[in-house]
Amino acid sequence: SEFSLEYEKIIDEIYKVMPSEIILREDIHPEVYNSILSLSNIYINKKAAEYFLTDAEAVVEEQLSTKEYSNRSLLYPLAALLKYIFDTQKTSLSNINSVQIYNIEQYMSIDINTRRNLEITETLREKSKKGSLLWVLDKTSTSMGSRALRKWVEQPLLSEGSVKERLDAVEELYNNTAASEELRAVLKSVYDIERISGKIAAKSVNARELLSLKNSINNIPSIKEILKDLNANLIRDIYNKLDEIYQWGKKTLHYNKNNQIWTITEVYEPSTYCPGFYREYEYSDDGKMKKCNFDHDKSIYSSEYNDKAELTRH
Repeated sequence: SEFSLEYEKIIDEIYKVMPSEIILREDIHPEVYNSILSLSNIYINKKAAEYFLTDAEAVVEEQLSTKEYSNRSLLYPLAALLKYIFDTQKTSLSNINSVQIYNIEQYMSIDINTRRNLEITETLREKSKKGSLLWVLDKTSTSMGSRALRKWVEQPLLSEGSVKERLDAVEELYNNTAASEELRAVLKSVYDIERISGKIAAKSVNARELLSLKNSINNIPSIKEILKDLNANLIRDIYNKLDEIYQWGKKTLHYNKNNQIWTITEVYEPSTYCPGFYREYEYSDDGKMKKCNFDHDKSIYSSEYNDKAELTRH
């Protein structure tokens, strides 16, 4: 039936992504629920329909400053997800200002059984990466590159133009041995910027990770110097986006050598969840948070953290 075909696509997509947790409506079709339940150790969190529907437009528009997601099939799940993140994190979601939506029709459809039999990302018997197609191909220098390659392998492109654009970039790097070797050497000194940035947003970063982030960002000028003479469209896009990362790092992260203190600066605009405020976190070199300077409603609070990391306001 048409329903069966649609839910099979959903199950295939979930198997591909293998999320740790899924939020579902309580009234989800039992057949879909049982299929998800049988996939793996995915934690399923059921919510009432009202959790998805109530104030959905206001939540999404306030968080993302756009009415672009008026389509109900996008609006309700997105609103529920934003609510859930706020409910669990108990903090502003200012680090989430856009959502990337992809259409599965842009990629080759590969069902669960085919994925398993082809051993694309894990072997059929041991369920490990070693021996899989991804294991053979993955010679990347960074964790970010490894995740990008995994995404490319799991989602083969269907658009001829997109395929050619990617092949043009690969060909140019392949033919320019000097640039490839220089780029690989620099990338070996780049840490996982995506993960560290996420830890900053979650307030779980430590001083060692901040140092790794600082060193990684300082490599961006060298990377741009290597890429500046390459002409493939995909490489030019990456080249231009590097400026955004570099400027963000310079604006957000500071280190006082004399006091050996790291400072992370955050500016939050007013939202449905909380009023706007300015906040600075200070970390010592040993990774302990020492102070949180908080400016809200023209009042400044200095919040010291004790040994149990409990916040007390002075």
